[in-house]
Amino acid sequence: MRRPIATALVVIFITGMLGACARLPFRAAAPAPAQQAGVPAPPTAAPAAQPQSTPSSSPSPSPSPSPASSTDEIVGPIWQWTGLLSPAEEMDVYASDRYTIRLLPTGRVELTADCRRGTGRWSATGEQGIAIGPIELGGAPCPPGSLSERFATELPRSSAWLIGDGGELYLELPDGAGVLRFRRLR
Repeated sequence: MRRPIATALVVIFITGMLGACARLPFRAAAPAPAQQAGVPAPPTAAPAAQPQSTPSSSPSPSPSPSPASSTDEIVGPIWQWTGLLSPAEEMDVYASDRYTIRLLPTGRVELTADCRRGTGRWSATGEQGIAIGPIELGGAPCPPGSLSERFATELPRSSAWLIGDGGELYLELPDGAGVLRFRRLR
C-alpha cells in the first residue's frame, strides 16, 4: 500500500544525496523539470488498494526503506531537520541542531526553530499518517537568513511519515509537494 510512496521517497532522497556536495547554510537547487525520462513522478494521491496476494512458498522481498508499523519509532527521540526534498527544490539545512522536533506520547510536539522554541499538538492518522499543529512559536523573530518560519510552516503540512533504512525520519508533504528529512539525535 505504501510502496509507491516509499519508492518516490527513495528517488527523492538519492537525488538529494547526489546534490549534497556544496555545504552552504542551505542550498536551493534550480527548479526540476516537469518530468525526467525514467524517473517516476511523485505520488499525487493516496495509492489505490493493492489486491491481496495468495501465500506462496517463496518469500517476497520487503520494500526498501521498510515502513514502521506504529509510531513507537518516532515518539520520544529528538529529530534534527536536515533538509527538504521536493520536485521543485532541494534544500540542506546547514545548522540542523537549531531545528529540532520531539513528538511526545501525550500528543504534544516540542520544537526548536533556530532562535525560537515552540509547541503544538500531533496525532497519528491511520497507518503511517500524521497530523501536526497548530504550532505556536515563542520569542521574537529570528534574524534574516533564519529558516525558523519556513520550518514552522512546513511542519504542520506533514501528512505521512516513514523511517528510512538508515534510521532517518521522512515527513511527507501533501500532494507530492516534498519530504522533510530528519536525523535522530537521541
